[in-house]
Amino acid sequence: MEATANNKCGRVVSGSASYVSKQGSEYAPGISQETVGSQVLFLGMVTIPPEGRTKAHIHEHHESAFYMLSGDEVELWTGDALEHREELFTLFNLGLISLEDRAKGEVLFWDVCEHADRYAQQAKYIPEEFGELRRLLCAKYLANFSVFKSLPDHWALDQLFPIVPIQKLNKPPTEFATLCDITCDSDGVVDKFVDLHDVKQVLELHKLEPDEPYYVAFMLVGAYQEVMGNNHNLFGTPNEAQVHIDEEGYLIKKVIRGTTVGEAAGRARYERGLLHDGFRRQVTQRIKDDELSEAEGAELVNFYESRFDAYTYISLNGNRTKGRRRHDY
Repeated sequence: MEATANNKCGRVVSGSASYVSKQGSEYAPGISQETVGSQVLFLGMVTIPPEGRTKAHIHEHHESAFYMLSGDEVELWTGDALEHREELFTLFNLGLISLEDRAKGEVLFWDVCEHADRYAQQAKYIPEEFGELRRLLCAKYLANFSVFKSLPDHWALDQLFPIVPIQKLNKPPTEFATLCDITCDSDGVVDKFVDLHDVKQVLELHKLEPDEPYYVAFMLVGAYQEVMGNNHNLFGTPNEAQVHIDEEGYLIKKVIRGTTVGEAAGRARYERGLLHDGFRRQVTQRIKDDELSEAEGAELVNFYESRFDAYTYISLNGNRTKGRRRHDY
């Protein structure tokens, strides 16, 4: 191919055969030291299998740029601490250090990462790799809801919804977190959030205080999400409130209680009477076997039966078992 206007020609290089590098990945180089004697440039293709990882290594004379051709996500970790962490794993696998020493090394590694993250936040420009580091270091806040019931489009379509804290707004948030729901499904997470110009992977929140509730609002969900939501894990409809807002403030005009445990069980075709009878028989047998006293058995039965009128989600103020299901004010 012609390289310049003065008739000097460049070299046409065909890719060499792929090989497994010392980092453990399969490489198919095009421009490299092996093909053209390049000292500062490597242009080629690397294949990393799902859940695979390369060994920590150092690029002494050049920087790296990556373009992903296929796959969902690649995690890139950088820094000397990463190399030492990989050495720690190797020494442990060879039986040269104890589990306690490996644990101490892990603690030290994450301390280094946290200090690096705090230092990066003070800079005017935050490198992209520090954004990935923040995601790895972020907390997971367990939220009292079901993604599949309240935000089904986030789970199914990666739809973004504005999510913001609605308290402590006079204090700057100090934590970075993703949200997990209380279902047993690993997909019950919210880890993509609306950003000013892009999508961010962590949400700025306040530090949780012991025995103090912390409220976060999911905006713009609307009736569509409510209709599309399913009873995954038998979590039903959450409590609802209709709020009227005007210049003088707000008024809660209607509160609609959410699904109870008994209602959720009924939708799954479990009859309340049969469940109670079966549980009583089991408790009676435990009493006969001297595994429970009669007082303990009675307390256990009463607790079990009272739960049928309880809320399917966590109730901060205790579950109410009396009163109408719909309240108009």
